[in-house]
Formats: sequence, C-alpha cells, structure tokens
Amino acid sequence: MKKVFLILILNSGILFAQSASFDPSIQIESQLDTTSFKIGEKIDYSIKISLKNKYDIKFSEKPNFLPFEVLESFETDTINDTDKFSIIKKYSLINFEPGEFWIPPQKILFDTAIKFSDSLLITINDVEVDTLKQNLYNIKPIIPIKRNYTNIFTVIFSLLLISLALWYFISKRSKESSRSNLDDNESFYEIAIKRINKLKSISPKNQNEFKEFYTNLVDSLREYLESQFQIPALESTSSELLIRIKVFSDNKKYNIENNNFKDLEKLFTKSDLIKFAKSLPSKNEVSNDIKTISSFIKTVNDYHLKEIELEIDAEKLTTYNKQENDGFKLKKLAYIFTGAVLSVLLFSFIFFGYYPVRDTLLLHPTRKLYAKQWYSSQYGSPPVEIQTPEILSRSKDTLGITKFNFGNSTDPFFIELRFNDVIKGQQVSDLNTLLNNSLEKLQDLGAKNILMNDESFTIKSGDTGYKFYGSLDFGENTSEVRSSYTSIIFPYDQVTISITIIYLKEDRYSDKIERRILESLNIIKEL
Repeated sequence: MKKVFLILILNSGILFAQSASFDPSIQIESQLDTTSFKIGEKIDYSIKISLKNKYDIKFSEKPNFLPFEVLESFETDTINDTDKFSIIKKYSLINFEPGEFWIPPQKILFDTAIKFSDSLLITINDVEVDTLKQNLYNIKPIIPIKRNYTNIFTVIFSLLLISLALWYFISKRSKESSRSNLDDNESFYEIAIKRINKLKSISPKNQNEFKEFYTNLVDSLREYLESQFQIPALESTSSELLIRIKVFSDNKKYNIENNNFKDLEKLFTKSDLIKFAKSLPSKNEVSNDIKTISSFIKTVNDYHLKEIELEIDAEKLTTYNKQENDGFKLKKLAYIFTGAVLSVLLFSFIFFGYYPVRDTLLLHPTRKLYAKQWYSSQYGSPPVEIQTPEILSRSKDTLGITKFNFGNSTDPFFIELRFNDVIKGQQVSDLNTLLNNSLEKLQDLGAKNILMNDESFTIKSGDTGYKFYGSLDFGENTSEVRSSYTSIIFPYDQVTISITIIYLKEDRYSDKIERRILESLNIIKEL
C-alpha cells in the first residue's frame, strides 16, 4: 500500500513538473537597452524566455502595446545552451508623446497555460529647441484640403426630389379641383328648368297668387337669357324683350319657328294682363304657358349646345397641338431632370466611392451614427470617461449592478457599460472566471454559437484589463444574424467594470465606431 502511495506521489510530481504553470525553470524577462528615449525614437524591446522543458510557445498575433505603436514584429529566435535553451521575441516600438509610460505586459502561451511578461516604465523626452541657435522660417501658407461634399449632395438630391413631388402634387390637385368645379356647377339651363318644375307643383287660387306665379314663370326665361347670353332681359319690357330675342336668334342663326315666337308673344301679353289688368287664366292655360316657356328655353339651349360643339371641334385641333407641344416640353424637362440626377450620381460615385454615396442616400444607420456629433461623458464610480455617438442611458439598477447602455443587442449597434460590485472575499480577477462570466452575459442576451479570443487591453491611465472578442449569432435558426462583439473587463478590489460592444459582422462602419470608443476609454481614479 505504501508503494502505491509513493508511486502516485511521484506521478503527480511528474505531471506538475510537465505543466508550464508549475514549472520553476521558466524565466520571463522584458529587456530594453535603455529606459530613456527621445520623442519619435525607435525603441528596441525584447522578451527573453529561459526554460529547461520544451513547450509549444506562442505569442499574441495582435499584441497590445498602447500607448506605443508597433513598427515591426520580428521572428522568434532560439538559443540552445548545455542544460537549457532560450527563446527571444523582439519588437520595434515608437511613441510621439512626451512623458512616462508603461510598456504593458504581454501574454505568452505555454501549451494551454498562460503567462505574462513584466511591464517596464520608460521615459519619452521632448526635443529641446534653442531658439537662439535655431534658424527661424516664415510661416507656411494655408494648404487647401479636400472638402467633404457629401452633405451638399444630400441636400441637392433632397431638394430635387421635394420639388418634383410638389410639382406633381400641385398639378394633380389643380386638375382635380377644375374637374370637381365643373361637376359641381349647374348650367343656366338646369337652373331655369328647376325653377319651372317648382312652379308645376303650385296651384294659384286668387289674383295675387296668379300675379306672383306668372312673374316667376316669365322671370325664369328672362334670367336664363341674361345669364346665358348677356341679353338685358330683366330690364326690358315684354315688347322690347321679344324684339331682342328675334334679333339675337337672327344673329346666331337659330332657326326658331314663328309659332314659338307667337306663343311666347301671347304668353307675355297674358302675363301683363294678369299683373296690370287683374285678368285670371284657366288651369289649362297655366299648364300650356308652362309648356311654352319650357319648350322655348329648351329650343334655344339646344341651338346653343350645337354652337358649342362646333366651337369645340374647331378648338380640338388647336388644343391637341398645344397638348402635344406641352407633352414634348414635359418629356424634355423629365429627361433633363433625369440626366442631371444621373450625372450627379455618377460624379458622386466616382469622386466619393459607391458605398459612401449609397449609404448616404439610403441613410445607413451606422454611417449616420459615425458621422454625427460625438459626446464625451463620465459614468459610474469610479468615473469611466468615454466618447460615444449617443449619450448612454442608465438602465434599471439591480442589486450590486449599475448599467448604462445604448440600443439593444439585436440593433445595428449596441453598447453596454456595467459596474458590478465585488462581494467581500470573492475572487473575480481570475481569467477563467471572467471568461465564464462574459459568456454567461452574452448567453443571457440571447447569443448562440459564440467564438471567443482573449488578450490584454491597456487604457490611457495605464490600467490593464482583459479583452474578449469574437463573433456570435442572434435570432432563430432560420433567421440567424452573425454579429461581432468586444468585451473589455477591468477587475478591481471593490468593483468590476466592463464595456460590451455588439454590431453586425459585415457592417462597414461599426468597426470604426468601436475603435473610436475604445481609444477614448479611460478610468479616472482621482477627480
């Protein structure tokens, strides 16, 4: 039994010795020739790993050296000694801001184990200029820059479309109103016939009623003639009116029979006798007089309509030619307008590119978001300073969690800034714990098929956190949308700060928005 126990102890010791996490022979050293550089001077930085056992060693493909820029990343060198060997990874860095800066630790993968190099503090010195020895030169002239005409073309397109829509609406409205006016207005003939038809339902009984009846009957003819043909009928006596009607019919060449004139003359005489001599007609005479007036008005109106038809036939040819000419002008205007629009579009595509012009005209949501005025704000405690295209809204807080966000996880662009209070004694800085928490949070939002990478991330204040990034799916199986995401986590003793960004994977502007947001990210520890 003791032998078995000793064998188990020896095997576990061998296993621990073969794991990089427990291998004491691994030594990681960050190296610099000097810690003081001039602004813009190349910095030769190297990581030297000394070890006895062999591992599959990998460096991050996208190392994070912010606020330094990577000029060049060299191939890994291996140096073999008698009892151990060394691996050296070199980088060339540069910085254009004076001050003291930390070169952040770099992640190194030993098989499945992760180790980090040491951070180094270096000084970037500004270049001192002696104005007494330095030659002075004239101020350079103003250099013109290329202007962005995107907004101008957007306004031009909008005005052209609005003008065309207004022209179409006004022309259509005027045609409809003219048609409705023609439909609503009654002709003078219809008005006269309606007035006569009302008289048919009246049965006068005494002198006054007959006098009023015949006055209205004759006035219906007088008003028709004066309104339709501008004959001064209302101010004429009966004999004068008859003469005016005969002259009018002869001038117009209306072939009205003499019997109609005679019947009309008798009616006028009878009307005068009733009004001035108190004569009373019989019922048959009343009925015949109504027919006389109606027949005469109808005869005159028929001749008038024939005259109008002849005039219309004569004008049709002129109107047709005019319409043809107007139609030609309208087509010409339409061709000019279409050509102008197409020319502006073609010029815009050549000058600005296809996608910027198309996305501007179609009001692409993330392009609008990137082009609008950004806001620099502070959120939570400790204050997180960040620039965003929209001010983040505070969500409903839960116990120990404060959230600020913009949009939803299924929108074209989503941002969430979260502050999680740390329970006393709880360990949250472990990489695996943070990775699992990040996965659970994405799954709570409805994400599936999550692919994740991780690396370190350093902000302006020098604080280094963990960056988890990759892709995931939202939606049902038949309508899944592939999205990209980035989550930056800073674990502190009392609070864990995380910012999550999700957007459509193939979007052309979201990565620019994300880059600008992350470059502005900073945590202010002292106000």
